[in-house]
Parts: sequence; C-alpha cells; structure tokens
Amino acid sequence: MPSTLSEMGYSVSQVYDMSYDQQLDLVYTYLKRYIHYMNGIADVYLAVFYPYAIKQGQQYVIGSEKSKSFANAVYNQNPGFHNAQNKRLGVIRKSDITRYVLNRAKKFGYTKFSSIVNAIKKFFV
Repeated sequence: MPSTLSEMGYSVSQVYDMSYDQQLDLVYTYLKRYIHYMNGIADVYLAVFYPYAIKQGQQYVIGSEKSKSFANAVYNQNPGFHNAQNKRLGVIRKSDITRYVLNRAKKFGYTKFSSIVNAIKKFFV
C-alpha cells in the first residue's frame, strides 16, 4: 500500500526500482513490528491483510473501527472471505479470515502452524 510505504519512508517507485533482496528487507521491517502478536498462521496473514485486526477478538468486524460503510466495502472487495454466515450481514469478521486461512493451510499440507509461526519469529529475532 502506498500509505504503508510512505510511513516507512518510501514511495512505490522507489520500491519498484529495488532489488528483490532490498524489497525483502522492507518486508522484514514491516512484519517485525507485529511479531509479538503473531500467535498463529492467521495472525501472519492479518499482519499483511488488515493489521489492526491482530489485537482484536475473533468477533471483530474488519473495518468497523472506521465505519459501517467501510466494513461493507471491505466485504464487497474480498469475495474470497464470503460465507453463508457473513453474507447476511455483509461484513467479514476476524473469525472468517482465521477459518479461511486455516482451511487453506490445511489444504496445502501446512498442518504444523506453530512451527511455521516459530520459524517466522526466529527469523525476526
């Protein structure tokens, strides 16, 4: 996101001109600020998708801290998280994302979530 890059002191064009190694250093810098909140693979995902949600409970509605219309826009722009429960409400809860990420991870054979998160934490220490 351009705003996140700006917070970090970079522009999109600067990042575009960086090598892969330099870009990976930015990823490291970005994720390091959330490492203490990463307790599972869904938290790693949330650090990228919607970091505000990491510290919230499972019933937290994504985007609701801004407005109901913003939360509805997040829902409309992310059909991958739609399910029978949230379709009626038109919002995505943190639990919807957690369920989705865990199911995808299992589908691709990532069954040891704690070892994945521990490996990420070791990388950032």
